[in-house]
Amino acid sequence: MFNLFRKKIREKWCSPSVPHLLVVGYPKVGNTWFGVMLRRMLVAAYGIPEKQWSFALDADVQRQHDVPLVQMSHAMPQFNTQSASQIEVQTKLAKKSRLVFLMRDPRDTLLSLYFDQSFRSQRFCGTLDSMIRDPVYGVEKLIKFYCAWDAAWFESDGQIIVHYEDLHRDPLSTMDTTWNFARLAQLSLQQLQDAVAFGRFDNMRNIEVNCQIKQGWLRKKKKVTRTEGLKTRCGQIGQYAEYMEPSTLQYVESCLGALPERFKVMDRNRSFYSSFNHRCAV
Repeated sequence: MFNLFRKKIREKWCSPSVPHLLVVGYPKVGNTWFGVMLRRMLVAAYGIPEKQWSFALDADVQRQHDVPLVQMSHAMPQFNTQSASQIEVQTKLAKKSRLVFLMRDPRDTLLSLYFDQSFRSQRFCGTLDSMIRDPVYGVEKLIKFYCAWDAAWFESDGQIIVHYEDLHRDPLSTMDTTWNFARLAQLSLQQLQDAVAFGRFDNMRNIEVNCQIKQGWLRKKKKVTRTEGLKTRCGQIGQYAEYMEPSTLQYVESCLGALPERFKVMDRNRSFYSSFNHRCAV
């Protein structure tokens, strides 16, 4: 009996686990913003100490508080080194997991990626037009990412697409729908509202610029001196129209015709402000 009990404990805590919930998103589709709200929801639902909120997606913390394994990933561990023709999209991560797939207008995604790579990470040196055509950071890789996930879409244990534009328009309803899909512990309306409020643009900007957390995913880099290099850069949608030259935009939109139907996104909200009356993080 003791050996059987020990085996069950070992299987639960020591064996490599399939995530109960996997959140996947291409870089710059709102992963950080969504991740902040998700962490706060896990803290509220499972009693994770307040001081550990930024670690709520760490597997060790989740084990300590009996949280079913929840992970976030770009599913491209070599994103910054592999070209579009080389990139390996790890769709197998989602097998048997419930999949939350983050989606954003690809035109805004590419623009945000340009600012991130040029001013924050400083890995790319060139114009927006040149980055869009670049084999490592350009539109071709973005399309390959979505085609890979389209082919593996039904291998997970349930799928939901969460649109960045919907998070702008109605963050409370969108996160409520997502939490219900996730099949995690019960969350009260007040707890949900608190998590969404914590994800306000101004609060996330404050966390970033004042280096309130240790992890690099929302911590201002020392070499960044311009707003363009912040994770919380501007909190707007539809900005691609202000930055892309007409010829560049035409090229992008012609390429996006190759996207699978489920991932084709039209402008859902051109307003710079959400119905929750705050700018939202990018």
